[in-house]
Amino acid sequence: MSISSSGEPPYPFKWFYRPETVPAVVPVLQIVDDITELAFEQLPSVLAEIDKRHWGAIRQVLIEAKMKAEAMLRNDEIIKNAQLSAYYQGWVNYADYILANLEGLRAGEIPGPSDQSAAPITEP
Repeated sequence: MSISSSGEPPYPFKWFYRPETVPAVVPVLQIVDDITELAFEQLPSVLAEIDKRHWGAIRQVLIEAKMKAEAMLRNDEIIKNAQLSAYYQGWVNYADYILANLEGLRAGEIPGPSDQSAAPITEP
């Protein structure tokens, strides 16, 4: 594509998306291992404190992991191999489990450990 004014020779159009100093590969997610482990009682409140933008990024990473595994299960070579098929099916189930539990804890729909201990266990 070239841009030119009337009467002038065309010159190529360059779109400078980002500076040249930025590395070619920018990580989507970076895991830092300097955070102390949280107690389970704190988890629902910490998840609720995450703003919608950052929660959307976390949620998107989990959804993409699930979709990648589902895409692998559509591959004929994977389906023919029982071990790989079971591996990717487990990956789908685990990503779905993590996503559902984090969403439930964040929304307050899944009771925390203090709520579970208050409810008596009744046997039929």
